[in-house]
Amino acid sequence: MAYFRKIAGWVFGAFFFLLPFFYIPNIGVSYILSQKLLVVVFVLISLILWMGQIFTEKRIYLKKSQLAIFLVGFWMMSAISFFLTPNLLQGFLGRPNTLDSFLMLSAYIGIAILVANFLDKKDLLKFFQSFIFGSIFLSIIFLASLIFNFEIELFSSAESFSLIFALAFVGLNAIIFLIQEQPLKLWQKIINGAALVLLLIPLLIIQSKLSWFVIFLASFLIFWRECLKNNFLWKNKKIIFSLLIFLISLGIFFSPKFFNYDFQLGSEQSISYISGLNIAEKTFQESFKNIFFGSGPATYLYKYSLYKGNDLGDSTLVFNQGPIAFLTLGASLGILALLCLLAAWAIFMIQGFAFWKTLLSRGEKKQAKENFNNVMEVVFPLGVILFFSMCLYKMTLTPLVFSFFVLGAWVNLNKSEEICFDLEKRNYFLQISLIFSVLLFLGGVIFLGKQCLAEHFYKQSIREYTEQKFDEAITNSVRAAIMFGDGDYYVGASQLYILKASDIFNSQEAESRKKEIQDLASQGESLANIATSRDPQNYNVWHSLGLIYENTSFLISDKNKEALRAYEQAQKLAPYNFDVYYAIGRVFEKQGDKTNALINYEKALELNPNLVELKEKIKTLKE
Repeated sequence: MAYFRKIAGWVFGAFFFLLPFFYIPNIGVSYILSQKLLVVVFVLISLILWMGQIFTEKRIYLKKSQLAIFLVGFWMMSAISFFLTPNLLQGFLGRPNTLDSFLMLSAYIGIAILVANFLDKKDLLKFFQSFIFGSIFLSIIFLASLIFNFEIELFSSAESFSLIFALAFVGLNAIIFLIQEQPLKLWQKIINGAALVLLLIPLLIIQSKLSWFVIFLASFLIFWRECLKNNFLWKNKKIIFSLLIFLISLGIFFSPKFFNYDFQLGSEQSISYISGLNIAEKTFQESFKNIFFGSGPATYLYKYSLYKGNDLGDSTLVFNQGPIAFLTLGASLGILALLCLLAAWAIFMIQGFAFWKTLLSRGEKKQAKENFNNVMEVVFPLGVILFFSMCLYKMTLTPLVFSFFVLGAWVNLNKSEEICFDLEKRNYFLQISLIFSVLLFLGGVIFLGKQCLAEHFYKQSIREYTEQKFDEAITNSVRAAIMFGDGDYYVGASQLYILKASDIFNSQEAESRKKEIQDLASQGESLANIATSRDPQNYNVWHSLGLIYENTSFLISDKNKEALRAYEQAQKLAPYNFDVYYAIGRVFEKQGDKTNALINYEKALELNPNLVELKEKIKTLKE
């Protein structure tokens, strides 16, 4: 029935209007986790609407094209990688700040499939326009926060946030130049000009080189297309204005920063390309399986912890992904999944340039317009810059969602073979697949909802700890651990128990409250041990358990042997992490074993030669 598709159009329109606002974090919850929950809820609602139409009409129409086949192949390779992951829950959901979990990969492919097979061609341009309107409103909020000096942290990361305005600017530019055939009225020119200015000002303020690179790349494509359409008649106003936009964006790309506002944006932190490549290389060297299927979805953060020091120095920052999106996906999912995704993009590029070449004659232009190919002229430059952003920048949610939307839209707009499946002829496999998809995303919404609540309690416990509210902080950290059962939450709760015990130990009431200190330390140890039992292959929980035992040794009784056993287990899991050798050397030094302390200190220094304090410690021990 048509009303299912009409409702889906409204859902997609609302989603793309809200998509730019995903870069505003919710208070108390990781903003990336909030983004993921909204995307999965959106895909679930859209999938239910599609199934409503399918089971009403008793048939389903699917587009068959090379691009669609490779996208499905990418999902299948991701599924194999997921089922080969030791920790299935982590591979399915990922950490709060990871975007390459199996659930999210399924959501991206789900968006592409829905756009390719469910939505009307005539509605696709409306979704681009919804995204542009949302970006304009976000620009107004951003500029207002600068003018009126808002006391809240609105925006998270400078470069990734700037990409939103760059995408909207390119989309609006493409619509104005490539689709608008009739001369614009004065009021239309004013509105379009004001919209371009509102998107341009934040770009000038943030001055992200990546954003200006994708703008001048897309501007050149639009300029080139205008020249081809108008036979290089330089009197044409569109050719002149598109050339000006290209030259201005190119000049800004090579120019220094225009503004030096001290606005409140999070600083961009990323590992170097060399470090990212080294981690990917070591991941492939771990096993033959990793070459083809990777280490598993959402495991790049863990691989970073394994090789910290060997390639990343002594950075205390946590990187949840590689410096570029393709590198993250290649290391996590393997070569086969990466090749499928690259093949899909290669087909998009080949078909896109071939499509532009065919629109030279007036007759073909008329036929193209009847087939909604004018929308393809907007989709193609957007797809080109999204591909390059995946080659040059780390994974962020909005460009990633937009990338798979563009690929799905290209399948929808292209001349593809359409296959009809009649559900009345007992197509059980297709019916089971549709029901499984709904259950997959329904389960994802439930688990992500629990993870959001757990993250909320955990963030709240951190705030309460900074306010010296130890009891409230412990209560909320335990709630987080019980709510979701993740090893990291148990470790966080155990550390708060030890911190409270340490606070009492350093007070004047230490002697009279000795029993309380012992109970707190015991509870901390118990929670840390639960973390290792729930996630035994996680280096971080074993390392944290060792730290708990070290602190317990300081507070009540000698637990250095237990600490050493925990650190040795961490060392087996992360033999290239300098932190664990430093910790083992520290325990040996406390026990008076200077020989083994020196061996481990020197190993830590070998992995990270920049540790000046450790050099002095080794020198002192040798003397």
